[in-house]
Amino acid sequence: MGFKADARGQIRWLRPEFQAPKDTSRPAVQTEMAVEGAEAGTSRAWPKEAPAQYVALRAALRGAPASARDIARRFQGAPRRAEQMEAMLQTLVALGQARHLEDGRYTA
Repeated sequence: MGFKADARGQIRWLRPEFQAPKDTSRPAVQTEMAVEGAEAGTSRAWPKEAPAQYVALRAALRGAPASARDIARRFQGAPRRAEQMEAMLQTLVALGQARHLEDGRYTA
């Protein structure tokens, strides 16, 4: 791929349904993507020690942005009060290890 493909006129669209909607040379195919820990009903145990809790929070934020409540649901024994989980996430934000998005969710 690269300049040689460009010279041949070969174009690879990132999102063909938007970038080239009339191009019918090849249909867009969406395959299933395996996301670790995303299955319904799967949860991990919430660590007892504070340092391990913050490590678990950072790992949970690596996937997709999530709210404090969503993250708490991923762990058995995690604080269910949104304020407590929110405070821990704000600590990660203050340390530069997480970002608080405009919609209220957090991400790594």
